Amino acid sequence: MATKIGLLDFTSSLFAAEADSGPKPKVTVLLVQRKTGGGLTYPTATTEQLQQIKELFVKTLKDGAARFGVELDLQAEPVTDVNASLARIKKTAPDGLIIIANALHQRKLVSQLVEKRGDVPTIVYSNVTAFIPNYRPWAKFPRTFVAATEDVGYLATAVRMFRTLWDMKNLRLLHCPTKDYYKEYNKTADSDELRAIADFYIKNATKVVEPTKEQVFAAAKHYITMRRLLEKTGCNGVTVTGPLCTGAIPPNANPACLAVSKLLDDGIPAACGKDVDSAKCMRMMFSLIGLPGFMGNTAADTVNNTLLITHCTSSLKLEGPDETYRAPYMLRDFHSMGGVTVMAAWPVGREVTVLDFLDKTTVIVGEGPIVANTDNIAQPPCGGCRTSVDIAVEGIPDILAVKCPTFHHYVVLGRYKQSIVNYCKLAGLKCFDLTAKTQLA
Repeated sequence: MATKIGLLDFTSSLFAAEADSGPKPKVTVLLVQRKTGGGLTYPTATTEQLQQIKELFVKTLKDGAARFGVELDLQAEPVTDVNASLARIKKTAPDGLIIIANALHQRKLVSQLVEKRGDVPTIVYSNVTAFIPNYRPWAKFPRTFVAATEDVGYLATAVRMFRTLWDMKNLRLLHCPTKDYYKEYNKTADSDELRAIADFYIKNATKVVEPTKEQVFAAAKHYITMRRLLEKTGCNGVTVTGPLCTGAIPPNANPACLAVSKLLDDGIPAACGKDVDSAKCMRMMFSLIGLPGFMGNTAADTVNNTLLITHCTSSLKLEGPDETYRAPYMLRDFHSMGGVTVMAAWPVGREVTVLDFLDKTTVIVGEGPIVANTDNIAQPPCGGCRTSVDIAVEGIPDILAVKCPTFHHYVVLGRYKQSIVNYCKLAGLKCFDLTAKTQLA
């Protein structure tokens, strides 16, 4: 059934469309590498091998640019004239700069480029071609990330990081309900598309507890309405509030929880409570890592010193929109007041990353395993929202020390703290642990 309808297997096509068409970030690439081989230096290579290394770098960069929707300004030949390269940067005004530092004895040239390139965000890539004392001065410059690694494939990640900078800068949120929201909602008639979406959620649920079929149809209409409004307005994310969120009250409660869950599955930021910071986390993590997740209220189990994230809007495609895995779920009502929510069971034992924006220039982040989920946290007697994820966050001796600037945190499956730290260095953001006491970037 899913293969027959476009919206049900939307799988991030709106995000892909952004990358494939329209404006793209431009990234200039400069190669610092000697032209002839031999000698006691890094990399250890012949002249022929140096050419092969350059070709590998170029291919990796081009493949990454094609995949992530980035325009490359690639200077194919090694830098010999620093002033000419700096003039090129000034003239083209790129959105990002990659300096491939592939010559141990040309590190002063790299230092000049880093120091004089202006305020363009810069990644200095080094494939084991320098020492720690060489890297330190480069890393001290603002909006500079030194990517020293043996992994040539990281050049594609570097390209992706600039795409993420672009995506964050170009996040456009649709705050729902808009003035004409319910006019558009009421125009959404019964259709094969609507029935397929509603039937999918009913048939694939481990259990449908309170919602009726009519309520699931009404919930699915929110998804179609929001998709249409996104296309009409050119926005690439939504927030919900009022009757679509905590204002959904009896007798006609019809929150947008199911729609928000499905938009997240599609890779589209969709935040409750008009929480812009959570929407930014969603955009950042999908662009940088390719994963949707779960924003939720931040609670705690102080007996076991764990962090409890709880809400009614979890993504189900926790391993990515294009993967087959969906978290098992029940269909439940909204706080016993009607409507439909997706009650997802996150996989106990798997590692997760937790993050939030402390303010406009500061990110907080932590990692740890899931120790309990919705199946363990029964309602009643437990409180919380329909989906709960209980996390043993590493390195926090007192869970009550976790900072909660908006009462929400965002969770994705997998360990990505270091990826976030690296991105923050490039973006010029400060980064701390979840207590905001230990600075990471």
